[in-house]
Parts: sequence; C-alpha cells; structure tokens
Amino acid sequence: MKIFRGRASGKLILFGEHVAVYGYPAAGISLPCSTEAILNSESVPSAESGMPQGRTVSMSACQNKKDKEILLRLLQCAEEEGIPAGQWSVLSDVPRTGGFGSSAALCAALARVLLRCESGYSPQVHRLANAMERIFHGSPSGLDTGLALFGASSAWFPRHGGIPAPLPLPLPGLHLVYGALPREADTGSLVGEIKQRFESGDGKTMECLRGLGALSGEFIRLASRWRGKGERAFFQGMVSAVLGAQSLLGALGLSSRPLDVLLALSRERGSVGGKLSGAGRGGAFFLLAADERGGNELLENLPERLVREGIKLAVPLKVINTGKGSSKKPV
Repeated sequence: MKIFRGRASGKLILFGEHVAVYGYPAAGISLPCSTEAILNSESVPSAESGMPQGRTVSMSACQNKKDKEILLRLLQCAEEEGIPAGQWSVLSDVPRTGGFGSSAALCAALARVLLRCESGYSPQVHRLANAMERIFHGSPSGLDTGLALFGASSAWFPRHGGIPAPLPLPLPGLHLVYGALPREADTGSLVGEIKQRFESGDGKTMECLRGLGALSGEFIRLASRWRGKGERAFFQGMVSAVLGAQSLLGALGLSSRPLDVLLALSRERGSVGGKLSGAGRGGAFFLLAADERGGNELLENLPERLVREGIKLAVPLKVINTGKGSSKKPV
C-alpha cells in the first residue's frame, strides 16, 4: 500500500504582523497542534467532479461540504505538480478560528504530500503551499506557511518577489499563554484597511508600521544573541518589545476592548505583558509569564475572571514553554 503523509503545524506570530508585507522581518513559533494530509494512492474511488485531467480524488475526513470544496480547490491550484489519484484524508487539531494558521497548515500539509517531502523545511514546498494559500488570503506574505513548515521558533526575512527566508531562532524557556477572542473583522479587511492608509500616506500609520518593524527586528537580534547576554537580559528586552508592539498595534486600531481588558486583568494574575498575534480586532493573542508558576496562575485564575467580565474566549487558554516545547491542555 502506498500511503503518503504530510504534516504541518499551527503557528503563533510573536512580532511582525502587518509589517512583513512592507519589507520588515517577523518572528513566530510553531504550536503543538497540527494538520496531517494523507494520500492512499492504491485506493482509487470514483472520479470527483471538477478534478483536472481526469484525476480521481476522494476526501474521507472533511467535516462538511464546504471543507470538501476547499480541498478540491487547493488540489486544483496545485495541478502543475500533478494531482495523484487516490483517497485523501485530512486530520487536524489546529483551531479553525482565531488566527493560529489553520489554512496555512492545511496548505503546507498538502504541499508536503504533493511534493513527497514528509519532513524538514523545503523552499519548493513553501512556494507551493503559499500559492495554495492565496485561495484563502489573496496575497499572503509567506510567513504563516513558513511557520507551518518550519516546526520551530524562527525569524523570516522578506525577499522581493518570493517567499521569505527563514532563520532558526532557538529561544530560552519562555512561558507563553495563548488563546483567542472572537473576531470583530476578518484578516482581509484589516490588511486592506492598513494598506489603504499606508498608500494614502497617512503619517500615523506609517510611523506605527516603522515602529513595529523596528521592534520586530530588535526582538530577532535579542533572540539571536541571548546566549551571550543571558536569559535575564533577553527576557527584559522581550517584555519591552511586547508592550511597545501592543501599544503601536492599538494605535493602528487593531486592538479591541475585550483584549485591552484581558491584558489588564492578566497583569494582575501573573503576566508581565501581552499582545495580539495576527490581524487583530479579536483573534489570537499571547501573554508572557515570568516563570512556570506565573503561567499556571494565569491558566487557573484568568478564565474565571474573564467570565465575570463577560468576555468569552473563542479558543481556550493554553501554555507553551518554548524551551521545552511542551504544552498544557486547555482549561
């Protein structure tokens, strides 16, 4: 039996959201959740309507008709690579809401199967995955699909006309608590709004984007040199960058009242700072704890406090230790 598998992870952007498309670097981590695409090439079902060149493909694990239609479109997008005959399955525990890269993980997992690249980072796989993600996001920067494929903390540097270039970014043992709030606007609308303001020459927007780009670059420099300067200096620098980035994202109108309240409450319960992660106005966020105890206190105490404030989470809180790569189940 010929079975081909491809796996890609969810992601959490630490710095560089909204500025990666303007030539600034970005940094993020891969999450423990993942999407796996499986092709059984010896199980050839009846032909699916709409497939190119008479190829036959069946999706056995799609949750609904819309999922199946999206998967067909993605495979059609990859027609130049050849659509293998067989039965496709897709399994995923990446949250489908909030901005944790569910679409990027799907595209990356499919690209791995199509190009027979089961593991490791490959620019060729990255290019195909990013081309497929245009179905979801129009003109993706390549950051999300890169993080999905890289499988570890990394920095990404834009390249003109191509996918960004990766740099491994081994981090010390950070205790990050992450979750998501209900979205108030979709990614495309927010990206388009910032682009319109940028292209109109809006001074405040341009200043904020420059500031975000500078903070992203500074974090990458800190992360690249922390072994020489020590974990304490790195941690202090990261706290400063997190607070500064969230302030600038708020000035761009990308924060939200629920997130602002959540960040304030989190500081009363063990967080030293936090920010949105991704497009903003709801969606993904992360909180930075000083140590494991602080992270556990956030997990134990913050959800109840949010309920009392009438704030609902779209994705429950989890914690990840970047030094150990471990995670805890949702509260």
